[in-house]
Amino acid sequence: MLLGNPRISPATMRSALTSTAIDLAPPGVDDRTGYGHVLATRLLRQTGATPQPLVRAGEATLAPAGDGDAYLEPGESGVLTVPVTNVGDGRATSVSARLTVDDPMVTITPASRGYGPIAPGATKSRTFTITLAADYPVGKPVSNEVTVAFVGVLSPTAQTSTLPAGQPASSTTSYSLPGVAGSDPRPRRGRGLRRHPGGRPGVRVCHHLLGRRCHVLDRDRVEEGGHRPHLCR
Repeated sequence: MLLGNPRISPATMRSALTSTAIDLAPPGVDDRTGYGHVLATRLLRQTGATPQPLVRAGEATLAPAGDGDAYLEPGESGVLTVPVTNVGDGRATSVSARLTVDDPMVTITPASRGYGPIAPGATKSRTFTITLAADYPVGKPVSNEVTVAFVGVLSPTAQTSTLPAGQPASSTTSYSLPGVAGSDPRPRRGRGLRRHPGGRPGVRVCHHLLGRRCHVLDRDRVEEGGHRPHLCR
């Protein structure tokens, strides 16, 4: 009902629901059956609702056309495929999609494309060309908005999406602390294993660069999530 007549007020909607319902036993409004059974044909006729189209943009797909890899990188262009779907119950006509970006280092051509008529439940796609400037920051996502226009009271609709730029890192960097579970146990100059006053092996942690004294940490407590500092000798 709202799709067929989006401007209907809540009071009018309630009145249409109660006045067009088919009464059930016992007669009249009651706690068991309420106002009765809702009959859609009466309800739509009462409210003047008609089938309406509602076209929304789907998730765009990117096919880079630069150096042959699968990533859109600075200085390269790619083909952006944008699908739109009519999720309403009426035929959509004069459908078009406009792509906009708020970054001057990104260009999309053409800015708008027509899709023609789209039947209820159907999907159509069109392609756009996206180009990144040579000095576009690597790793910065490309944000764009797709605005879909069509004939109908529910037009237009808008969808915002982001596209990756650049190739993700293929390796990671890890750090270890000698003597801590899961780290490299081999002693290293300036921060090897020492004995703390309790006689158990500890981890020497120096803070000279911070203007503080070195400490020896109880390795057992480090592994348990806590420690007690001891002054280095």
